[in-house]
Amino acid sequence: MSMSEPPSKRQRTDDEDRRSMVIRSKDFWFDDGNVVLHVQSMQFRLSKSVLAMHSPVFRDMFSLPLPLEEPLVERCPVVVLFGDTSEDWEYLLRAIFPKELTQNYSTLCRWFHDGGADSAPSVPELRAVLRLSKKYDIAGFRKRCVKVLKDVFPSSFAQYDDDRCPCLGSGAISLPAHTDETEFNVQIINLAREVGLYSILPLAFYGLIHAQAGEPDVCDILVSFLLSILYRT
Repeated sequence: MSMSEPPSKRQRTDDEDRRSMVIRSKDFWFDDGNVVLHVQSMQFRLSKSVLAMHSPVFRDMFSLPLPLEEPLVERCPVVVLFGDTSEDWEYLLRAIFPKELTQNYSTLCRWFHDGGADSAPSVPELRAVLRLSKKYDIAGFRKRCVKVLKDVFPSSFAQYDDDRCPCLGSGAISLPAHTDETEFNVQIINLAREVGLYSILPLAFYGLIHAQAGEPDVCDILVSFLLSILYRT
């Protein structure tokens, strides 16, 4: 090679490109963690024992021997979780870890551990925890989320409280300012259908119909759809 020619640059490998795109979680990268969860482009360094305590899926996973050439990050095995989102995992981990272990003691953690009325979960938080608790069999968290939704959207007349319905102002679910009744009930309907919580759908649809009372065509469509759910075979 001539001295006048600039040296050729070493071509980056696919592995190097992938590593350069990885982001370490600011709140959930513990120096004493012994496993790294890789979700999308985010990595969380956590304790196997904490994950195994909450989830039998992780407990069984960690009982298996590691492959001989398993890639490591700071001497920790890496578990790639396909189909999950890093945002959902951020919400779940905020629920799992108490304030002593994180710089950001979230209202979600307070709600799960203390049950304070001032720490009601939001719809995105409930959705994330329900998704992951179903997938990884985190029974305690799933039960708590299901309970609050069933309390807000009861499935029987005996549980129905006309003073609390429509359910927008129940206070059991945290809502952004200026959230209207239509938007709230659409979020709940989508959440219920995604996680299979069909018992809360009738009252959620009732709330949606109530919000659209001035739109008869919309009401007819909603009532027909509601009846198809109630009487589906």
